[in-house]
Amino acid sequence: MAGIVSLDETNIEHLFEFATAFDVTVLVGSISGGVLELKAPVNPRLFGEGFEIKRGDELTLDASASGRGLYSKRLGVQEKELDWYVNCIPDAYRESFRKQGLKPVRFEATLNCVAQAEDVGQHASGVGLVRSELFAYSDASQRSSLKNIFLGNDCDGSSLQKFASGQQKQYEQMFDAFGQQRHFGIFPVRTRLLDALPNEILNAKELLTLSNKIPAANWRGVQMGLHCSGLYEAQLKSLFAAYARHLGKRKERPNLINARLEICVPMTQTVAEIEAVRKMARIAAKETNVSSRQFGVGSMIEHMVAVANIDMIAPLVQSLNIGGNDLTEQILGIPRGDAKARNECRLKQGDPYAVLYPQVLSQVAAIAQKAREANPRIKVGFCGAQATDLDSLLALGQVGLDYVSVPPTDRNLIALQADFALRDFALRFDGKKKRNPQNSPS
Repeated sequence: MAGIVSLDETNIEHLFEFATAFDVTVLVGSISGGVLELKAPVNPRLFGEGFEIKRGDELTLDASASGRGLYSKRLGVQEKELDWYVNCIPDAYRESFRKQGLKPVRFEATLNCVAQAEDVGQHASGVGLVRSELFAYSDASQRSSLKNIFLGNDCDGSSLQKFASGQQKQYEQMFDAFGQQRHFGIFPVRTRLLDALPNEILNAKELLTLSNKIPAANWRGVQMGLHCSGLYEAQLKSLFAAYARHLGKRKERPNLINARLEICVPMTQTVAEIEAVRKMARIAAKETNVSSRQFGVGSMIEHMVAVANIDMIAPLVQSLNIGGNDLTEQILGIPRGDAKARNECRLKQGDPYAVLYPQVLSQVAAIAQKAREANPRIKVGFCGAQATDLDSLLALGQVGLDYVSVPPTDRNLIALQADFALRDFALRFDGKKKRNPQNSPS
């Protein structure tokens, strides 16, 4: 932690006690218009040589994309920058895990629309889940095309072509948005194949027609995708074409984000489904001149059948994305749309779709353990709002997950890490007070 900024001049002694205990800077003062007027001294050593802050100095805290730092008005324009905004929070967050002997859980972004791709590179370590069905829902042409495809009304293939064209355009926009951002190292982009629920785009009469053709149990994820002839093949070709375009641009501009595409199979249950998608992906990659080393295949784990087959699925994929919502619904038997049942749970133990219940966590732990036994190099992540709960986030770290995927809001990607680090900081400080009661503030 680089420092503490306080807007309240009371209890200064407590802040200095924090500084003494954990060797961090204390800035005590009031902010007006982005300027912090110091009311108490600080330790300049912690800011680096030549950057001396004195009582009464006015400091500007710059959180803009181009600046980001701490600037002293008195020292002029050549002052030393403290890039605390970018580095302090993630570093403190990671250190909180390491102090407990745990590997830090990475934050990746869940994208529900193309516009969200514009902000993920600054604060996320990758894209944990691209929800391609929500991309499609945002385009009227794609929604109409999917309706025809589901109902078998695409005899000439025109609906499939419109769907594929719309998807490719959105993927190109997504990769272009990544290219405008700063990120170092490999930037995984885990794109889930279509998991469009028919009841979200079809009316009651159309759903009845569909049920006469396909059992409702097969309306989800890869089961539906494989049933609709050519659907996943067209989507994969669109995705690989957009990815090939990104790779071509990166050759000309090496500073672009080094994105690595990973295909995520939704609602997986069997090995045969993984094998079918892998075959389609290899064909699409070959047709778009994408090397087999430049992409991978992963799987969503959202169904208890998949949980039972983990030892066979894990060797075939590079990553497992545990779908928190679907898994919670299957384990606890509480539908997401049952507001009454959720409220009853909330009053007793918390909303099961906001915090991880022990029954769900035990399954997550078992999935991670079995997956790594079958494939030691596999990455295991969690997708769901439960990961934004501090206790649940720590629990996911304790069972050894590599990443969590959450919507790319400032609250999730910045404030949540800060909250986690601050809570750990306070707990360690409280423990130090108990060990040294004579040194604690009154």
